[in-house]
Amino acid sequence: ILEVEFHPLDLYQRMSPIMTYLAGHPTLHQYVKPLEQVILMRVLKQVSQVYQVLKISEFEKLVPFTSFKAAEMSIVDAVRASQLHLRIDHQNSTLNFGSLVTESEKLRSQLVMLTQRLTEAVELVHPEKKDQKLAQKLDLFKGIL
Repeated sequence: ILEVEFHPLDLYQRMSPIMTYLAGHPTLHQYVKPLEQVILMRVLKQVSQVYQVLKISEFEKLVPFTSFKAAEMSIVDAVRASQLHLRIDHQNSTLNFGSLVTESEKLRSQLVMLTQRLTEAVELVHPEKKDQKLAQKLDLFKGIL
């Protein structure tokens, strides 16, 4: 169930009968906690493929077997190990999925756009500077050729 099926919103419910059986079995009950950790990570990875932002309250419904504080510690460990790309926004009570690369690319593109717009504004205010730069470039190319 964990490896084959993709059901992030009801993975724990699908695993619940198995977990109940393991918890009640005298020799297998020791595997309940480690399996819950696997379920937690699997839910996070599957949810990250579907959502960019998830409310913490909704996440808690997906993993009712653990507290958010315990889940948060597992999340921090997974992020440190580069298993997940996730930020916890306590102010908005959300989990934000996505890689840092994507966010840095967004910031970079915004800065490039700002630079282009500011350059256009300077050219409108001081058109002579554009002509001066063009003349400098022509002189430079003449020197090269």
